[in-house]
Amino acid sequence: MRYKYCGSTNQRQGVFFSKNGFEFSGAKIDRQFSFSKLDRHFTQAQQQTQYRAMLAKGFHAAIGNYRSAYTDLFGNIGRSRNKGQADAGSINFGGNIGALPLPPNDSPIGLSAAQLQRKPGESPEEHIARITALLNTVAEAMAIAAMKQKRKLCERKPKMKL
Repeated sequence: MRYKYCGSTNQRQGVFFSKNGFEFSGAKIDRQFSFSKLDRHFTQAQQQTQYRAMLAKGFHAAIGNYRSAYTDLFGNIGRSRNKGQADAGSINFGGNIGALPLPPNDSPIGLSAAQLQRKPGESPEEHIARITALLNTVAEAMAIAAMKQKRKLCERKPKMKL
């Protein structure tokens, strides 16, 4: 089954379906196949695809910011799993994202696996938007904490006299 749009003034306007040489007007098959309804459907589908791509781009950027801030503040805690370190844990997003380490339990930065779970009744788009905002907020808090930590280390070092 093929369909084509005929919108010029020389041809009948509308959506036509054809099969085995027979041509049918979409609206005559069922009103849900009228040009305006199909056009609206395809436009909405295209907008939804663009919106999801924008969400995914923001989500991947937030993950990158989070990983960078995590490494600046905690180093490789959670990856090396040394026995002397607090167990940070991680949450696995799978796919090309993989696992994200969670801050250690004794960290002032609060982020748990439960906060990253999808809530009942939450759409996939709402879930991604919420997680993106949460990761951005936590990454900002970790970046501030890392800067404070570096400042304290610089203040502790004795200043060399020339």
